Amino acid sequence: MRLPFFPVPAEGETVFSVVGRCAERLGIANHELMSILIGQRYVKTLFSPLPGYLAKIALAMPNGHPWQDISLLIKHHTALPYFTYFHPSDKRQLTFKMLSKAESPRPIIVGMGLTMYRTPPSPKSPRFCLKCINEQIVNYGFAYFLVAHQLPGVSVCWKHDQVLCDGCNNCGRYPLPGKKLTMPGQCLCNSFQPTAVSTHYVTAGAKWLARNSAYLLDSRPPGDAPIDKLRNGVILSGFGKGSLVEYPRLASAIEAQLGLKVLSSINYSVSENGKPSAWLRRYFSHAKTGRKLSTIAGLLILAAAFESIQDFENNITITRNTADSTSVPSEIAPPEKWKLNLQNTLNNYGFRISSCAAALNTTTWKIAATARDQNIHIPLSSHATQRIGIKRLAQIIRQLENGIQKKQIMNDHKVSEWSLLLIELSYPNLSIVRKKKTSDILLQRHRKVITDLLVEIPDATRSDVLKRFPGIYDYMIKKDKAWFQSMIAKTRGQQPDRREPRLDWQDIDYKLSKAITESAKLLLSSDIKLKRITVTTLLSEHGELQRYTTQPARFPMTTEVLNEFVETKEQYLLRKVSWGIKQLIAADLEISINSLRRMCGIPARKLDPYIDEIRSLIYRFGGQVAKRSKLEE
Repeated sequence: MRLPFFPVPAEGETVFSVVGRCAERLGIANHELMSILIGQRYVKTLFSPLPGYLAKIALAMPNGHPWQDISLLIKHHTALPYFTYFHPSDKRQLTFKMLSKAESPRPIIVGMGLTMYRTPPSPKSPRFCLKCINEQIVNYGFAYFLVAHQLPGVSVCWKHDQVLCDGCNNCGRYPLPGKKLTMPGQCLCNSFQPTAVSTHYVTAGAKWLARNSAYLLDSRPPGDAPIDKLRNGVILSGFGKGSLVEYPRLASAIEAQLGLKVLSSINYSVSENGKPSAWLRRYFSHAKTGRKLSTIAGLLILAAAFESIQDFENNITITRNTADSTSVPSEIAPPEKWKLNLQNTLNNYGFRISSCAAALNTTTWKIAATARDQNIHIPLSSHATQRIGIKRLAQIIRQLENGIQKKQIMNDHKVSEWSLLLIELSYPNLSIVRKKKTSDILLQRHRKVITDLLVEIPDATRSDVLKRFPGIYDYMIKKDKAWFQSMIAKTRGQQPDRREPRLDWQDIDYKLSKAITESAKLLLSSDIKLKRITVTTLLSEHGELQRYTTQPARFPMTTEVLNEFVETKEQYLLRKVSWGIKQLIAADLEISINSLRRMCGIPARKLDPYIDEIRSLIYRFGGQVAKRSKLEE
């Protein structure tokens, strides 16, 4: 249904704010407007960080309304640009397309990892700035909620540097009971007293976070591989060692830029026990494996290396324009040309490393390290052999094979790291053996930490390992996942109940088994009306059917008795036939299938398969078979 009227949204206004203004203008109840607008009564979906039913809302708009263009609605009136800023362009477009068609946003929110944020992706109560709503009333004649005030971790207005509010001291926090689409500044008591949000820290860090979070809503995303660009920018800003990020220095810079109060209020502590937090150390590695990334975590990292989002984007542009002349650290850099033909080059120079390095205009260390990685054999010179000594050379080789750390070998034998590298080149497989041995030693060392933890805390969980040994946790998940998961439980099991049992189950089981035995024997000896002996029959007679069915493990003796006396259909049929034969013999009657059928009340078709058993029972009890009966031999 297309509405005849719907308010034009203000710049940056939230979806639920515009719908609330419409309800006020039309003078109808919230649920009635929601039924017309999206076909259901509840407004909860509109308070989501990514509202649902946007396609239906676009279809309900009157002609000429801006929201008939659903792309404009999503880009300017939802937080999707914020949450997808650090996503690759293809994933960003896919999320945009899914939101434009989805009714329930829940699968998208879970798929993007918003439920895993350390701080809520949107506040429970809509937030507003007092100065902003005063300006809105002066300029437009009404107040409204802004998307920029609903972003995760934002508690300060980016424009006025003032603490945000989320309700009235007298009436409670928004949305108010009975008036879900309450507009900012409204209340039920007619004496509005604004309630500031609980995390009210007006610090430089809080202002930076608010300004740059708001900027993400209208900024141009950094294109493909945004996390790689952020990582390169962090390294170029001085927080790297070669191509690796120095996380301790990065954590200190984040704390200095934003402050401990802000980081604590949003639950993003950057250090634990003097070491960088796990979320910080894993951020870039998770990006490579396709794991879900937090936008607010990316903002915190960006705060350490750049003055603002604009500074980051400007640096990306400069780096892109100077890519031909400037080397940018990368995880996967193209190999230098000389590395592709190093074997032949060394051969041409008689495997003299210094001559080869001079010809290729590089260092001897690079030549030697590359040759080792390519498993190229370079014989140890006689001068080096004489300097090291044959006996000491054999000891060094043995220690390298055993995975002893190079620093210890250098101290023990007073040799340089260059000498150890030359030894590895003269024995090509030595480096491979040493790496394998070193990795085995490291694995066993980490396993010992886990086993020691289990001795200390027998019911330790994976969360306990992550909190106490984050580095070991990462290593085990990557290198020894099967063993780790077999040793450490995912969650702590239910604690044993140490209370005294309120019932003596052993006594109950004993008494019930005795009672069932007597009942079963009584049923077997009955000559009046036979009744099949079943679990239900015996337990119902003593009122214990439900308790036994729900807790059979508590009744071992009863179970044993039931297994002894409970009859199958075949056993019951033959017992009933035996009873019928005895009754016919007592009446001095000849026995046929027909007479037996009438006496026992069993259809003849059910007796036919047991002709032989019935005949043997008749002879055993001394009965007489009727002539021309099926029972006659």
